[in-house]
Amino acid sequence: SINILRHSQKTAHNMRTFESPGSGVCTVSERSIGVLSLMREGQDVVTFSTPAELRRVCLRLLADSKAADDIARTGFQHTKDETYLKRVSQITEIERL
Repeated sequence: SINILRHSQKTAHNMRTFESPGSGVCTVSERSIGVLSLMREGQDVVTFSTPAELRRVCLRLLADSKAADDIARTGFQHTKDETYLKRVSQITEIERL
């Protein structure tokens, strides 16, 4: 799964940061401070900054299915408890304060 960030998200992250690994797939994400503060590079996600780097990363993962499977597995474990129900609970708790 390739995660490309919108211009407004270049220092943040988006829902795919959790949704892709939570779906049990290897995630290749555009690199940002936000993504790297939540995910472990090379363990939960592989990141890129340029189209050329994206191409290199994808070709490497396609040639090494074990690496892609390992990233998918650890990414899933890392995000499996990060649910929308948890987010809603956090938001409603903040609004009560």
